[in-house]
Amino acid sequence: MVILCVMVTYCKKIEQYEYMLHHLLLLFISSRYLTEFYWFYLWKEYLEWENWITID
Repeated sequence: MVILCVMVTYCKKIEQYEYMLHHLLLLFISSRYLTEFYWFYLWKEYLEWENWITID
């Protein structure tokens, strides 16, 4: 949950923020079913938004 709060805090563009809200909604709906892969996917997306890394 801390990671998601940090991610929302650092989202700078409106479309990024809306996209992250979509993921937050999915998280709350399916929190019991989250996997490590899904967490990795969210973190990867955030880092790419911030232009820290590029993962293909």
